[in-house]
Amino acid sequence: MSDILISLRNIKKSYDGIRFVLNGLCLDVKNGENIIISGPSGCGKSTLLNILALLEIFDSGDYLFDGERVNPRHLNRFADARAKSIGFVFQSYGLIESLSVADNIYMPFLYTSETMNKQSDDYMDVLLDELNLKELKNKKTSLLSGGEKQRVAIARAILKKPRLVIADEPTGNLDYVNEEQVISAFNRINKTGTSIIMVTHKNDLKLDNCRKLKLSDGVLHDA
Repeated sequence: MSDILISLRNIKKSYDGIRFVLNGLCLDVKNGENIIISGPSGCGKSTLLNILALLEIFDSGDYLFDGERVNPRHLNRFADARAKSIGFVFQSYGLIESLSVADNIYMPFLYTSETMNKQSDDYMDVLLDELNLKELKNKKTSLLSGGEKQRVAIARAILKKPRLVIADEPTGNLDYVNEEQVISAFNRINKTGTSIIMVTHKNDLKLDNCRKLKLSDGVLHDA
């Protein structure tokens, strides 16, 4: 197995055919690597994440996912790999407010042929304990604080032990205390071998042993 999980070469993306949001962008993501990508609002961070997550097409360039070339016109062929290998954490949490914490965490099983079993039940209990959510397991997410909701979103993203977690401004709505809890959770995830790519507008945000990059003018630079 290659040490490189994702390789992007000369990726270009334009929404109007005139201005390129991504303009020849290159990036290698190693297995088990932490990467933080910063940049101002509107610079293309979310576009890059959507392309990395196999959710959005790109205009030109080469994308290899675990050694397999991605055809941007046929992303549906990677739906199963996306569901099994990639977890998502969003700034807006993306939870169903009327459901309990446990039911929200189980949501990824709705998108694959895999079924919930005792092993997944046991692992959810481990995650709830590690993320200080054990007492909230059966509580509706509408009654949780912002920090609690984000930790539920993290548990949901990693329940199936993905190879990559993609996080879009995961601390943007949080105070300092909750931000620290979320960062600690990501560091624990990474120690299990999961790669993490996080985008943020905060220049001072850090993960353990992370590579920090800045997106500007459609390409990535060392931050």
